[in-house]
This record gives sequence, structure tokens and C-alpha cells, in this order.
Amino acid sequence: MKRSEFDAFQEFVFARFPELESWINNFAEARKAETLESWFEVLRFAELPHAQEAVRRLHAGDEPEPRSFSKYPAVILAIARKVANETAKAQRRADRGPKLVDGEWVYACLQCRDYGVVECWHPCSLSDLAAELADPGRARIGDTVTAGEDLFGRPKHRRIAAYSCAVACTCEAGALYRRAKVRALSAERDLPLWRKDQDGEWRLHDQTDQAEIEAARAFVAALLEKYQGAMAADPQQEIPF
Repeated sequence: MKRSEFDAFQEFVFARFPELESWINNFAEARKAETLESWFEVLRFAELPHAQEAVRRLHAGDEPEPRSFSKYPAVILAIARKVANETAKAQRRADRGPKLVDGEWVYACLQCRDYGVVECWHPCSLSDLAAELADPGRARIGDTVTAGEDLFGRPKHRRIAAYSCAVACTCEAGALYRRAKVRALSAERDLPLWRKDQDGEWRLHDQTDQAEIEAARAFVAALLEKYQGAMAADPQQEIPF
């Protein structure tokens, strides 16, 4: 906040808290100037719009007022910093995702389309696919299998499910999620659900889509082949999913 902005900000505060203005006006001129200067030393670290919003919240009762008039600058600064964080987060949310430019959707990252997260096959489903490839007689993903009996002795059926998960993209848009400790996309262990269709467009496909399942089988088969030698040398070696 600049000095000129602070001068206008005083009037903004006093209009909402006239008792605060009366308190300051009881001081001698030298002390009044000194007090206001000390206020500026604190509030110069706040942006004017954020400080104004802090005062509005205090005035509306959305934030607790300080116990003494001398604490107003510190309280306003603390609320203004919270407002600044909220504003920055809202801006980051608004900035995520593709942008419409001249009627066309554009984005910097093909992998997440600037959303910051990538939907991938879940590691458990990839593990099931690996077991399926190792044992051709095993039920396949998408198949219906018998899973015990119900209360009346009738066979219960369930489908071998395919699951997805979300991981943080490695691009700039994914930095927010990586800082939040969301696991980053790994080209070796993660298979995104984006698939290029016959018209050349990349689209998000459901993991129950048959072509998507076949792509996952091929991905797992390639991993099994890559790790075959390492697994033969070390039985404890695990496929990375």
C-alpha cells in the first residue's frame, strides 16, 4: 500500500469505525501523526483492495474485532493476507484448463490440457491385468465371475472391475498438486486414459472401453517383458505399479 493509498484508506476505516477516529483525534497532533505513521509501517505490506476487504469483514462481523484500538493495524494486515491467499487460489483455479481462443480450445499441455491432473489406470487394475496375462485361465477384466453365494445359497456374480486414479501432471499446471503431495505422473508406471481417436483427436476414454482395456493389456505386457530379466535374476523384483 502506497502512502497516498494509506491516506485514503484511513477515511475508509473511519467511515466504518467512527469510534476509532474519535479515539485517534483525542491525541495531541504530534502523537496522532506518530500513531498514524506506525499504522502505515504495518499496513504498507498489504495491498489496498485486500485491506479494504479485511475492513469490510471486520465491519460485517465476519472476523472478530481486536480487543484494543491499537491492535487494528495488525488485525487488518492478518486478514488482508488471508484475503490475498484466497484471491490467489481462486485465480489459479480460474487459470486451470484449456482456453477458448478465436473459437478454438488451446492448451499448453496435451497430457492434462492445463488442468494439472491426469486420469490414469489404477495400479490395482494394472496388477490384475498382469496376473491375467500370467494366467490365461484367470477371469479377465470386464468379465462376470461367480463370487460365492448369497444368503439363499444362490451364486453371486460380479464383474472384474477396472479402476482409474488421478495423478499430478508433470507440467506447470500440475505444480499446485505436486506441492500438495499428489503423486506425479510416471511414464513407466502410469497409463493415462487419453487415447487418440481415428479422427486424430485426443479424448478421455472410460476404462471399461474395450479398446482402452486392450491398450492397458499391451502396456502391462510391455512392462512384463521389460522386467522379465530382472525378475528372473531377483524374484523379489516387483513391477512398478
